[in-house]
Amino acid sequence: MADKTVKIDGNLTLEQTKNRCIVEQNKGFQLQKLERGTVAQGGEALMINSAEFEADLDFLPNLDFVVLGANNPETIKSQRAAQGWTFITSGPIFVQNNITVVLVFARNGN
Repeated sequence: MADKTVKIDGNLTLEQTKNRCIVEQNKGFQLQKLERGTVAQGGEALMINSAEFEADLDFLPNLDFVVLGANNPETIKSQRAAQGWTFITSGPIFVQNNITVVLVFARNGN
């Protein structure tokens, strides 16, 4: 069970979604999981991304969201690991209300 779950508008850009996660992390949480879903509001289904965080005072503050596209996920993970990034999660999320598969990484420093 996550310490904190935040619903993020599925119509945001990838950069806006990443920035929303960083805001939560700056409160002392580490992103653990990000997945798409829907919520009912006013009789309509709204597309959202559900971000799960764990309380962690030693969290990795920098996030990198990489669109998978036609790339091999293991290749991307290896490349990012060589650059000091830690793999957090991957899967389909909503980006501007379109399903997009992303890999999420975190690290200290720029």
